[in-house]
Formats: sequence, structure tokens, C-alpha cells
Amino acid sequence: MTQTLLLQLAVIVAAVQLCGLAGQRLGLPRVLGELVAGLLLGPSLLGRLAPALEHWLFPSSSLPVLQTLGDLGLLLYLFALGTQLDVELAWRQSGRALVVSLVSTLLPFGGGVVLALLLWPDLAGSQATLPTFGLLLGTALAVTAFPVLARLLSERGLQRTSLGMAALLCAAIDDVLAWCLLALTLTLRHADGSPWTVALTVGLTVLLTLVAFFLLRPALAWLEERRVRPALLTALSLVLLLLCASFTGAIGIHPLFGAFVLGLCLPRRPAFLRMPPALQEINSLLLLPLYFVYSGLHTQLDLLSEGRLWLLAALLLAVACAGKLVGGTLSALWVGLTPSWRAALALGVLLNARGLVELIILNVGLEAGLLSPQLFTMGVLMALATTLMACWLLPLTGQSRQLQTALVKEQTAPAAWASQSRTASPLEGDGPGC
Repeated sequence: MTQTLLLQLAVIVAAVQLCGLAGQRLGLPRVLGELVAGLLLGPSLLGRLAPALEHWLFPSSSLPVLQTLGDLGLLLYLFALGTQLDVELAWRQSGRALVVSLVSTLLPFGGGVVLALLLWPDLAGSQATLPTFGLLLGTALAVTAFPVLARLLSERGLQRTSLGMAALLCAAIDDVLAWCLLALTLTLRHADGSPWTVALTVGLTVLLTLVAFFLLRPALAWLEERRVRPALLTALSLVLLLLCASFTGAIGIHPLFGAFVLGLCLPRRPAFLRMPPALQEINSLLLLPLYFVYSGLHTQLDLLSEGRLWLLAALLLAVACAGKLVGGTLSALWVGLTPSWRAALALGVLLNARGLVELIILNVGLEAGLLSPQLFTMGVLMALATTLMACWLLPLTGQSRQLQTALVKEQTAPAAWASQSRTASPLEGDGPGC
């Protein structure tokens, strides 16, 4: 098993890096190439061209180990992502940005819930009920990929403009809302309809969040002020990360939620902010690519063999795009978050990108038995298409480096946020090597 795993790691790391570089050469974010690498090594291409080679390289007995390592990489990724989101800034700027975030999240979420009525029960998983199926599909359509936005804005010189800062802030709030919706979905799935079990799970989740923000965060800040060695702070943070993830997994919510919450509550102090990028340097090269390939092994394009399924896939993409583009654009104009309709449209285009965060939602739904393999494949295609659309449509809005040169003012974009965006480069690509 060890020899097989080492060979798998070598092939996966090489494929992800090569496809990421190919994506860059084509003027696309590396994450697109890396997502495609997972598809190439799965049944959609390798399994079709050389099925014996695919079964030899990825035997079924090795998949649980591959999944476990990929989940560990994902825990570290979500923890680091949580540390990159500036909760205090989101709280201070909770007016116009919050309105845009709510509208751009709830509109596609509502579209997903309505679409679930059409797709039920043919494309639902074996463990799904109509409420959990609707909640999960709505969450999958409502999510925005914060890290891929950071990379896209950085490549175009927009990360410190008013448009870039508004997009990052709205995407950060969108992601928090999406994780809360996912937690609610898994709570209902775990509770099997029992209101007492739902109440207990929700209560324990709220308790964990309160403990993390009002006990762990001040305690960690106090330790840093007492000049505790950084190595000890890193070890303590990792222990807390694993304990929080284990706790949320034990109460029926995915361990990823616990890792994300701990990342959000980690003190924004130098001793702690240096740790997540250091973790991600190895994680993004070795463990996180396993998640791309594990997703690719579950993505089978030949499952969409009927024209009706391709029409449903197009409908899923249309609902997802309409919700983000219309919700983000109109709400930004309504509250005056952007100076013009072109900038508002650019904001909607940016919020429509999904990337790896979409894959996480889909994989959680597939593992929980809430999505069918066909709908999972449709969702993967939607994640690829919306990320690609953000790259292609943004220049058409006229929001280029030359047109967006005014930096956001200090009171609306503290230097701490900008410095975190610049120093957290391992996260900025929504995937390995970005």
C-alpha cells in the first residue's frame, strides 16, 4: 500500500503542476488547470483511454487512504482560508457589503431550492430528503470562491482598488454564509428529521463558535503577549484545529466546519499569521492536490449520456450564473457600493467564480448521500465553467488596470487587510501552487 501511495503522489503532484502551468500559459488561473488534472486522471479520460492503467494506478483498496490524506489537506486549507478572512473588517463594513453579499447569496440559493423541486428525486442521493437536497443544491449555487478571486484580482492589478476590495469583502461574507448553510444541511441530514437532535446539533455548533471567539481567541492572544515561543503556539494551534474538526465531525457536521471556525477566530497577530502560509506551502503541493484527483475519480462525464441530462446541466449553470450576476450587479448599484454599472457588473462577474470551494460542497454532498453521481458531475462542470467565465468576462466590463487605479481609502480598507492579501500567496490561487 505504501508503494502504491507513493507512486500515486508522484503522478498526482506532477499532473497537477503541469496542468496548472498549462492553464497559466493560456492566460487562465492555475486553478483551472489543476481542476482539469483531476478529471484527466479519472474515468472521464484515463479510465476511458486506458482503463487497466487507471485501475492499476488507483486501485479501489487505496482510495480510502487517498481520501483521508485529501481530507487532511482540505482541513489545513480551510483553516488557512479562515485566517485570511478579516472578520473585524467584515463587521465594520457590515452595511453595503453585507447587503450585496446577502442578495448575491440568497438569490442563487433560492434558485437552487426551486431547481431542486425539478430534479427531485431523479438526481438526489440515496440518503437525501427533499429539504436536505434543496438546501445542499442551493448552497452549491450560492457559494463564491474567495481564494480564486484574490488570485484573479492580483493578476490584473485590481487587488487594492475599490472594486477589488469590495469583491474580496463580499466573497468573504458569502463564504461564511455558505458554510453556515452547509452546516445546517448536514445537521438536518444527521438528525433524520428529529427536532431535538437538530436543536442539539445547532446548539453545540453555536457553543463551539462562541467558545472559539470569546475564550480561545483571547487566550491565544494572551499567550502571544507573554512571548510564548512561536513553535509552541504553532503546535497548540494545530492541536486546537484537530480538536475542533473532530468535535464538529462527532456532532454530525463535517470536520471542515470546525477547521474553518478555528481559522476565523485565530488572533491576527504576527506569531499566528506566519503559520498558515508556512503550512500551505507543503499542503498545496502534496496533500491538497489529492482532493482534486479524488474529485476527478468521482466525476464521470459518460454519466451524462442523455440529451436531457445535458439540458439539465445547462439549466443548473444558467440558474447559478443568473443568481450571482443579477444579485451582485443590482444590489451593488442599489446600495451604491460601486461607482458605475460597469463596475457593478464586474463585481457580479467576480462573485460568480466558484473554484475549489464548489468542489468541497459537492464532495461533502456526495459523501453524505445527498447528491447523485450525475448531479455531482454537473456541479463539477458548473464550477469549471463559472471560474472560466470570470476570467473571460471581467475584461469585457472595462475594469482593467488602467481604468481602476484609485486605491481604496484607509478607513474602508485597513492596511492589515492588504498586507494579509499580499502575504497569504499560497492561498490566493484556490489550489496548489497558486
